[in-house]
Formats: sequence, structure tokens, C-alpha cells
Amino acid sequence: MGSQNVSPLVLFGRLMAKVRLRHLQLLVMIDELKSLQKAAQFVGLSQPAATHALAELESLVGGELFDRHSRGMRASTFGELILPLARNVIRSMEDCAEAIATRRQGAEGFLRIGANGAAISALVSKELPGFNSMHPEVVIDVVEVGNDALRALTDERSLDLLVTRTTQKLPDGFNFLPLVKDYYVLACGAHHPLVGIRPVTPADLETYTWLMPPPTAVASKDFHSYLDALEISPTMCWVGSRNLLILLSMLETKNFLAFVPYNTISQFVDRHLLSIIDCPVHVPLASIGAVYDSEHVSNNAVAGAFINYIAHQNVIGC
Repeated sequence: MGSQNVSPLVLFGRLMAKVRLRHLQLLVMIDELKSLQKAAQFVGLSQPAATHALAELESLVGGELFDRHSRGMRASTFGELILPLARNVIRSMEDCAEAIATRRQGAEGFLRIGANGAAISALVSKELPGFNSMHPEVVIDVVEVGNDALRALTDERSLDLLVTRTTQKLPDGFNFLPLVKDYYVLACGAHHPLVGIRPVTPADLETYTWLMPPPTAVASKDFHSYLDALEISPTMCWVGSRNLLILLSMLETKNFLAFVPYNTISQFVDRHLLSIIDCPVHVPLASIGAVYDSEHVSNNAVAGAFINYIAHQNVIGC
């Protein structure tokens, strides 16, 4: 392997001089497929060429990028350092190719929006038709994201903006613009026996089975606090999912109750597919808003236009 005492500047020069995009794509595919042979086939290299490319990269870095195991290849410490860069470069190249292709087809801009389920239901799906009418030449890609979405915006830069709720401290230069207030509700199927009942007592609620929020959902951390406040211990259904169609199916099919943010199910309620039990839930919940890089938005006319549009339509005082 190469020298262990290379300065960052010298190593940077070596990487710039020697590393090719195909090499980075090979690293990403090895990590995904856990096999050098399969990764070589995917990127269009022969087995010897892929082996040589990996060895050359490892020589430049001064250490192995993958550990070999009986179940395949796994990124080493050095590999875990270089893989995020490789993914970002490949993703940026894919985005560049898509932007060029769409521009050649007549598009005048490209916007990548990440949003969680509540944000899609409460804001993105409602505002996109109007924004599209005003900017029909803009290609818009909406990606449903989970709890790790902030990294996709701040570190990986694979999104132009993120619509979600966040209480995390943002890196310098990133802002959170609150747009839609949210609150917890007790949801059920449209024909649930408790629909229209006033008042609904804790004893009534304890009679029915409740859906357990998935561990990764925002409601998970507040769910048990609410049950404790009601002083009830209802039967639980252990089917949990962030997918709204699964939630809808479970509540429509059985007389279950679900503790969920209102904006997650608001469109189902508007279409009379689900109902809300008349039992106030006094548990605070952060607002939904847009997270964005101020400098990026100021330099990206499309992202700036979308932020201004949704802010004009929805901005709230928080």
C-alpha cells in the first residue's frame, strides 16, 4: 500500500490525478452488491480490470477499502470514508445527465423536493398543481423521505429543499420556515362505532384495539405518554407502517384506532375515507415547514420560486 504519512494536499492531488468516475461507480456498486464480480459486470468492466482499479484506489488511499468476508465484501474504515464522496459524485453526475436531457427536451429548470408523508399530504400535493401551472417548464421530482432526510439535504446535497417537521439544530446557512401547523388526532375508519359519539370517554377508547405507531414515526415517542394521560391500557395491534395506504387499509377494514398527526391523514379525512374521534389530544407537535440552504436557494431560481410560492400560500407565525 502507499505511504502512511502522506499530507492531505498530496493525497488530494493523487486522487484528482488518478481517480476516474468509473472507479467511483465501481466502489458504490461493490458496496451495494457485496461482490467485486457483480459490480464489475454492472459497470461494464472485466474482472481483471475491476480488480486492478480497486487495487489502484487502495494504493492511493493507503489501505484496503473493503473487508472480504464469507458473505461478500463490506466497506472498511477507509471505505466508509470514501463511499459518501463516491455516491455524491455519481448522484451528481446522474442529476447532471437528467438536467441536460430534460433541458434539451424543452425544460427550463429542475427541482428536487424531499418530503415526509405528512408534508406530502398537507402541503406538497396541495401546492404542486398551482406551482406547476405557473412554471410548467420546470421538471419536479418529489421523493418521499424518512427520518434521515436531513442528511440528504445538508450532507449529500441530493435535494434542493426538504419539507418536513424538524426540531434538530440545523447547520450554518440552513433555515427552517414553518408553514403548516399540526396536531395529533385519534383516527379511525369512516364507519367506526365511535364516530359522532360525544363525549368519548377513556373507557370507550379502551374498548377498541389501537394501532401501534411504527418505531420510526414521529408519533411513537408521544403515543405512550398519551395513553398514560388517559390512564388506559388498550389492546394493541402490532402492524405498524409509515405507508399511508397500509394505515388506511387497517383502519377501514377493522375498528382500530390510530394516534397520528392530523396532516398525515388530512386528505383521507377530506375524502371521507377516515374520521376523527371527538376526543382532544393535548400533546404538542412541531409544525411542518421547509428546510433549505439560503445560499443555494438564492442561486437557484427554481428553488427560490418554490419557497416563495409555498410561503405565500401557507406561512404561519411560530
